[in-house]
Amino acid sequence: MNFFDIGTDGLILGALLIFAVLGFIKKLVSFFFFVISVAIGGVAGLWGHNNGFSLSKILVDQPEPWMNMAVAVIAFFGAFFFMKTILGFLQGGSKETGTFSKFGFGIPGAILSLGVGGAILYATLTGARYAGTLAELERLKAYASDNIDASKAEPLLAKIKTWIDESRIGQIHQKFDFLNDPAQTNAAKLAIIQEKVGESGSLMPEGIPKAIPVEGKLQSSIREGDFSAVLKNDQLHDVTDDAALREALMRLNIEKALGLRE
Repeated sequence: MNFFDIGTDGLILGALLIFAVLGFIKKLVSFFFFVISVAIGGVAGLWGHNNGFSLSKILVDQPEPWMNMAVAVIAFFGAFFFMKTILGFLQGGSKETGTFSKFGFGIPGAILSLGVGGAILYATLTGARYAGTLAELERLKAYASDNIDASKAEPLLAKIKTWIDESRIGQIHQKFDFLNDPAQTNAAKLAIIQEKVGESGSLMPEGIPKAIPVEGKLQSSIREGDFSAVLKNDQLHDVTDDAALREALMRLNIEKALGLRE
């Protein structure tokens, strides 16, 4: 177990403990609601970042990279103030008379708060892993296009994804992660390499080059940098449905093979 493994697990468990404590102590109701609002805002911000490209395309034909962050900021503040307003209404005009002040504190409150915290953290881990995947795909495209070299620092979101994946809690979470599929991610990475530099030799297990036809919508999505669309592409889903190809994809460590990660 390395330092980041301990740190990531400790951070996650610490966050759950904070939710339980805040739900137990009645006098901290206002701060508890603030923490929930920030957490919900953070989840919304991650969702906005991860879907920023497709949302921006509603307004412009060729979204700029900064638009992802703009969508994330708008989603964060929108969800934060909305949640804060709803919780403030439930709290009532007095800390002693609000709905949540009457119900849910002490042991019941700790259990309720732990459940809320668990749901928020599940969504946060899922969103952070997805954001890290998008960062990995963007970096890989830049590398394959000769826009960066292997010495360029790995993006922070990609590092966060690695920390999550290497932690014990992250590995458990991955088994129940409805959004992120490692085989699908590796198929997307190979498709990007193939689109940019052709079949990637030793990186490609036998059979995979022909099984990933980079054409049509998949090729357009790669060239536009719409990596969320790449991950959703039906051509790649067909590849990961094949048991043998899926097993081969799961064994790949593409960043390490290219020298992009130690």
